Amino acid sequence: MGINSSMITALSGLSASQSQIDVVGNNIANVNTAGFKSARIDFKTQFLSNFSFGSAPSDDMGGTNPLQTGLGVTQGAITKNFTNGGLQVTGVPTNLAIQGTGMFILQSGGQQVYTRDGSFKLDGNNQLVSSTGAYVQGYGVDANFNVVPGALQDITIPVGSLTIAAATTNTTLAGNLNAAGNLPTSVSTITSGPLYLSDGAGGVDAVNPPTGTTLLTNVTDASGTPMFQVGDVITLDGTKGSTVLNQQTMTVTATTTLDDLDTFINGTLGIDTSAGANGLLTTVPGVSVGASGNTASITINGNLGTANDLTLGNMTITRGGATSYPLQFSKTASADGDSVYTTMQVYDSLGAPVTVKIVASLTSLTDGSTWTYYATSPDQMPAADGSVQSVVGMGTLNFDANGRLISTSNNSLTVNRAGTGAMPNLTFNLDFSEVTSFADSGSSVLNMVNRDGLSMGTLQSFQIGSDGLITGTFSNGLSRDLGQIALAVFRNEQGLIDQGNNNFIAGPNSGNAMILTPSQLGTGTIAAGTLELSNVDLSNEFVALIMASTAFSANSRVISSSNTMLQELLAAIR
Repeated sequence: MGINSSMITALSGLSASQSQIDVVGNNIANVNTAGFKSARIDFKTQFLSNFSFGSAPSDDMGGTNPLQTGLGVTQGAITKNFTNGGLQVTGVPTNLAIQGTGMFILQSGGQQVYTRDGSFKLDGNNQLVSSTGAYVQGYGVDANFNVVPGALQDITIPVGSLTIAAATTNTTLAGNLNAAGNLPTSVSTITSGPLYLSDGAGGVDAVNPPTGTTLLTNVTDASGTPMFQVGDVITLDGTKGSTVLNQQTMTVTATTTLDDLDTFINGTLGIDTSAGANGLLTTVPGVSVGASGNTASITINGNLGTANDLTLGNMTITRGGATSYPLQFSKTASADGDSVYTTMQVYDSLGAPVTVKIVASLTSLTDGSTWTYYATSPDQMPAADGSVQSVVGMGTLNFDANGRLISTSNNSLTVNRAGTGAMPNLTFNLDFSEVTSFADSGSSVLNMVNRDGLSMGTLQSFQIGSDGLITGTFSNGLSRDLGQIALAVFRNEQGLIDQGNNNFIAGPNSGNAMILTPSQLGTGTIAAGTLELSNVDLSNEFVALIMASTAFSANSRVISSSNTMLQELLAAIR
């Protein structure tokens, strides 16, 4: 060993001190970098000069220790400190911080990288990106807004552009159906003037009357003049109870029959024919053709209850721009009996409002009361054959002698929405559990008090939960999951390779990334609206800086001392 070796040893100390200052300086420089993880440099001794390895004790002499001289210091490792930094509240919903283990996953230039820096934002395509434009990765949702785990994808939050609606599936009605009401004794009855069958020669058939299968073009008045021609547009309107019915039209074709006209009238007036006879009455609801001698007439019988009382407006025929009234109707009986109606609004799968009217009529007072409800909708689309069908269902409500509902039949309604772009069948349940039937000096009351389903709404805002779920709030009040942030966990975080820009990639000794969701299998949780601060401790860094600076000065003094000794030796030799 000589003077030169002491200088080289001191030089390694200078280099080590410089490396330590580099690490400390980088820590201090990034004291305000979001998600930055500080580093610490570890040193180890360099080569050793061995003069003796020592000797073992013997009977004659004691043992001796090794005789070694060090040859300096070298870097052992630079270790990242992955402990959590503090949290800074920003209030920005896209800013995220991880509390615990795990790293955000980014897709950058076709490469998967990892970061603790959650300073994310939405770009012009509503995609969640980092400050450098890398795409944040997570799980998407299916058509029903259920998170689909397994395949990572770019997270998109389409604020202002995503619209959804929800079809109605359940409604709740409440009220009291007056058990002291009057039972019905009659229904609306409306009849037309006489119809004749053409004899084919400009007159009327003297023997045979028109029937349901008779073509409308073969129906005449008493003089043999045809009432209908191909291309005629028949218009019909009317009222049911206090409700004005929607005006409907039908075009006469070469195959249109009297039965087709009956179906058109029945659908326009919303008469339910599914239950047969009207309760205790022998009258059968619906529209029919009846014959007497060589004439026929159209008879219209309504459903039970005053709320189902029918008034038919004029049946007009438009032909070549001219309007006529060839078929006249007269009302021969009115509906009576206690009844009540309510109108409610539901929604189809596109969020379009659909009006449904429900009439409840008293039909029995035996061992309690029985009410029949009739449901119609002016928004129901025509049947497959093009006929108007406003009836959407009917059922019964049975109450015991204490006024409590004990059973119902057919508490589900289906409105045909085919041809609107929505799901063709809007089916929803009617919950009558809050309806009673007590004797009341007033009138019956029935109202819809609850309903699901909503009109179209646009995504207005969102929030990210501690489990990474992104929940969107729409303008119609709906909330739906839009995706979920994923986290990567490594067996050895120290093995990650720093790529700059606060990003890391997997290294040979880090192990493969395990993709999990926040709070799953020990991963950290997400704190939205915050950023993780750098975990640099300035007080520790200043101490380390002083120690490195002192070590640098001391090692330089060793070099200067060795140089002085060398100069004295050279002077002695001369």
